[in-house]
Amino acid sequence: MSLKASDGSTLSAHVRPLLGWEVMRGRQLARVQGNMEYVLGTLEDDLFPGAIIPAVMNRELHYYAVAPTHAQQQRLLALLRASVGRTITDFSGELVYFDAAYELEALLTEHGYPSGFRFSNRSDARRGRYALTALARLRHLVNQSGSLTANQPRTTGQELRRFEMSLVAYDKRGAEQAIQFLQSNMRLDAVNLGAMSVRLLSRFQEWEQICQLDIFPSLCQARRTGKITDLLAEAAYRTFILDLENKGDPSQLVAAFNDRILPKAGNLFATCPDYVSPMAGRAFLLAAAASGLPETELIDELRTISDHWPEEDRNSFEYLRQHFFQESAGPKVADDSPESDYQFQIDMLQSRESIPNLERARAGVFAASQLDTTEAFRIAIAYVDSLEEEDRNTLLSNSFNRLAYQRMAELTAGTFTPENWVEWIRALEREDLYVPQDFFLTALESWRVSEHLEDGRRVSELVDAIESAVPVPEDRLLDVLPALVQWLQSDPGCPDSSLRELYRAIYNRILLHLTVRWSKETASVAGVLLEALLELGADREDYDQLLDDMGDALPTESGRTDAEVFLELAETIADYGSPSPESRLRLWVRIVEGLRSIGTRLSEHEVVLANDIGQVFGFDEAVPTAQEIAPATAVTGDLAGKMVAVYTLTESVSRRTGRILQKLYPGIRVELASDTVGSRRLEELARRADIFVVCWRSATHAATELIKRHRPTGAATIYPTGNGSSSILRELQENYSP
Repeated sequence: MSLKASDGSTLSAHVRPLLGWEVMRGRQLARVQGNMEYVLGTLEDDLFPGAIIPAVMNRELHYYAVAPTHAQQQRLLALLRASVGRTITDFSGELVYFDAAYELEALLTEHGYPSGFRFSNRSDARRGRYALTALARLRHLVNQSGSLTANQPRTTGQELRRFEMSLVAYDKRGAEQAIQFLQSNMRLDAVNLGAMSVRLLSRFQEWEQICQLDIFPSLCQARRTGKITDLLAEAAYRTFILDLENKGDPSQLVAAFNDRILPKAGNLFATCPDYVSPMAGRAFLLAAAASGLPETELIDELRTISDHWPEEDRNSFEYLRQHFFQESAGPKVADDSPESDYQFQIDMLQSRESIPNLERARAGVFAASQLDTTEAFRIAIAYVDSLEEEDRNTLLSNSFNRLAYQRMAELTAGTFTPENWVEWIRALEREDLYVPQDFFLTALESWRVSEHLEDGRRVSELVDAIESAVPVPEDRLLDVLPALVQWLQSDPGCPDSSLRELYRAIYNRILLHLTVRWSKETASVAGVLLEALLELGADREDYDQLLDDMGDALPTESGRTDAEVFLELAETIADYGSPSPESRLRLWVRIVEGLRSIGTRLSEHEVVLANDIGQVFGFDEAVPTAQEIAPATAVTGDLAGKMVAVYTLTESVSRRTGRILQKLYPGIRVELASDTVGSRRLEELARRADIFVVCWRSATHAATELIKRHRPTGAATIYPTGNGSSSILRELQENYSP
């Protein structure tokens, strides 16, 4: 409370009997007591400006916020406005004088606090949990900021979080900058950085560039997650094989696989992951065909995996399978590789078919040390620990076994392998928690959305876990949420109306982070979730809350890099129907305030785009144009007299882009297309356009493949990273001058 600890402790002892917490019982109390204690702890926290006291009155949770000095009171006011503004509680910022008729208020007055702030969430239980979580997080962040110096460099964890957030929001630059920082500051080794580059390039469908990475051969040889194996195999197939599929001769595919892929593949196709994408699955099928062995077990595994693929991909796989492998194929040749034998030994430890014995323990420790995986370590340690004491002492008397056991114990100390997202999130409070950095890639690879969230009960459990998560060190929840969003995005049915409450819960938690600590990457993720929620539809009350919450999270002072977030958010609310024009206008005004604060640093296309969107809200000139406009980032040509084709299924974006291009580039010819399948017009545009802009995130596979197939060699084709006009215009302006 910015007082001596003894003073805060004394006041806390007097306050506790008057808080009324005893009326909360059972599950209700268990869900919030940790946060309530943490918030009340501000009374004894020297770094926190003042204190926040949660009290139950008439079965509703109310808060008293007091501070010992005027300066601290003003700082406390600013923090409360940022964390529990009017959309979460009824906090108005008004200072009130306490009433001696109420025992708690009389006690505060007696101890030198005659006035303070008083607020509650009224009877909204869900917002009550958000408010309590926000206040607990506020204390955590104040403490964290007080222990850091202003010039402290960004941590590896912060950069990894920035990378994941950027991937969720399709922010290619942000992800590239994170990799560059980690590389320049030698935070990760080359293999891990290479794996991050593979994920980045695959996110933006740049498959050929994956195969061109200098580290591609090393990645094919190194230990890697199943997800990275999947992406490398898909990249190889798309780059070297896909163009031959339509020629109708499967034997050419095997020949191409042997000539183009195998020399670079190392041990890429040694083990098939639990789940692979359709392209990677066909690559593994060709690897089996090229080996000349009847890989019946692998083929059966791939057939099972293919049940999750779209019908077109299942048919392509089945055609190749029937060509290369007959149902009467002979028995599978036994895998006698060392890795297979080591895994067999670990499986035997797990089977527990007999009483734990010394010989099997010896074999298991050696096998685990050779496999060098966390899972193998855990199984071996558990088996050794289950031995009789005499056998265990005998085993560990050998120096190799003892050192191997100690190493495995150290590496697995505190490790945790969750079975689902609920288990993962609920374990975040554990101080010794250690989830391997790349574990969520296993979740992306192996956990199917339809299986983990197969009914409303499971969805509710996950929503409850997210809403009830308490602030924890190092923003662990914020590290998990991007992985969860990527997982949801991987589902073909995203956004799914049955998961609306889940999207909303993640959205609310992301905004709680933003209200206290703004970042462009986190804001972009919130924008992605807002778009999904608007696409699913919202009634007036829900729409008001969605937009007002976002408005409260926007920063009062903006930086140059925030312009892209503001413009994408503006397009989102402009292009979706609004059941509440008033709340939409309020958010637009907040966006305009942010843009105007950096007005002189906006590029010309950003100014023109902002004013075009402003027409939807009745603003003729949202951002003044009578200013010094920043020059184009890179000038490499001129669009005057050229034909530019723009393909996107979002017609509002298409029309807006066309208007702005014609305004920015006099003499340009713009052709717009939104065909869901291939057509003669689309084919003709692909052949004739000087530049073809393909918004691949808002496109059909058939149309994008047709465009790619009919583009002349060397013709410019641009694939914007975003869905909106801002992304299209930025790509063009960076390469062409008005």
